[in-house]
Amino acid sequence: MRNLKLTVAYEGTRFYGWQIQKDVRTVQGQLLSAMIDVLKEKPRIIAAGRTDRGVHAEAQVVNAVIHGDPPPEKSASRDIPLLKAPFHAGDHTEDPRQWSAEKIMRELNNGLSADLTVSHAAFVPLNFHARHDARSRSYRYQIVESYSPFLRRHAWCPRREIKLPLLQEAAKLVVGRHSFRSFCDPDEEEERSFQCVVDECEWREIRITRPCYARLLTFHIRADRFLWKMVRRLVGSMVELSAGNCTRDEFSSFFYKPSPKPAEWTAPPFGLFLEKVFY
Repeated sequence: MRNLKLTVAYEGTRFYGWQIQKDVRTVQGQLLSAMIDVLKEKPRIIAAGRTDRGVHAEAQVVNAVIHGDPPPEKSASRDIPLLKAPFHAGDHTEDPRQWSAEKIMRELNNGLSADLTVSHAAFVPLNFHARHDARSRSYRYQIVESYSPFLRRHAWCPRREIKLPLLQEAAKLVVGRHSFRSFCDPDEEEERSFQCVVDECEWREIRITRPCYARLLTFHIRADRFLWKMVRRLVGSMVELSAGNCTRDEFSSFFYKPSPKPAEWTAPPFGLFLEKVFY
């Protein structure tokens, strides 16, 4: 058995999120279908995190335990110069159990749609777990001040005044260990389950010229864990603060006194990107 680690990127517009669901198109479902076609088996695919419908990912990490032994390496002779990349004899067989990770990646990409691709593949120890071994994850949310049809799938236009200094001040309040109960859907879990440690949180301004001229405001956050809709509700609440519909003190109070307001201010999913997973 071998543990295959993949880094995948996807444009989430046409996906109903990561997790497999009946009768709808999901990232996990498309990837599993491709792996069945290529590997001739049905592995269990584990992701570092589950993204919602319409959310994008630049470097989602997954792992899948598959059958087969490591492919044999071709020994170098005095008459043949050493290759910079290792030669996998198994890559030339019809048995996918003998293929290298790079060969599997190429075959998967040949069968995947244009909005999903594998950018890196490697075999890792069997005890590696894409979700449990992750130390932190980082997300980015994109806002555009003026609506552009070219950015409608990748940036939210709130159609109200956005004051970057106020957003930046609010982001500072998010750093540290807090209860994010106000920023997720309520459930019956214990209070500690709402605790997250945010290592980085900031807003930046970016001027772009392609595919159009625009001013993007990007929200960056890195934490040890994320709750469902947490990032989108943080963004929505900060936008309301910027627009004058929420005070700094009220925003700060959301971390120690549960409130339904962030749920009302949830930003749409299409501006959200899973940037990176840290191990």
